[in-house]
Amino acid sequence: MATHEPSNTPGAPAPEGEKAKLPILPLINTVLLLLTLGFFYYYNFIYKRPAITENGERERLIAVYTSPTPLPTPAFLTFEPMTVNIRAVPERPSSADGTFLQIHGKLHFVTITFTLEIRDQRLQSYAERLRPFILDQLVQNLGKKQFHELTTVQGRYILSSEIIDFANHLALTQTATPSKEPLISHVYFTQFIVQ
Repeated sequence: MATHEPSNTPGAPAPEGEKAKLPILPLINTVLLLLTLGFFYYYNFIYKRPAITENGERERLIAVYTSPTPLPTPAFLTFEPMTVNIRAVPERPSSADGTFLQIHGKLHFVTITFTLEIRDQRLQSYAERLRPFILDQLVQNLGKKQFHELTTVQGRYILSSEIIDFANHLALTQTATPSKEPLISHVYFTQFIVQ
């Protein structure tokens, strides 16, 4: 049985596999180099940024603040003081037989009063419908917190951002707000006692 061996003679047609070995990589590199040089030349020599002047900025700010759409007026939703037990440390220890032992030590609680800032006063009715859902979610979140998490500035900031997050999430899922923008913009604590 005869096997076909590729011939290396000059002028002979190249086999199928060697036709695919065209100089594509140098061609791609050349095109990319030309594009980079063209981009560099355009932004350094042709394109001229407009100069920022004081009068130009004043005109821009006047146009923004005199626009026909007025800025929304915020509204506030105030919650009554509430007291919630927070997670005790140590958690319920178990004995050797698998039953739970009495928790020893002091149990802690938090008393909190806060106000939510609603982005637009026209959306206050949507926020009022969310009041029981927000309270329920807040009681669940506070019940999972520990004493040391709520006694620091960072802990209160985290709690504030959690309230904003779940209130806006509830606004999207529980009520059909007319806009997809966040409903709640800030949380203001008027009482925060951890004991």
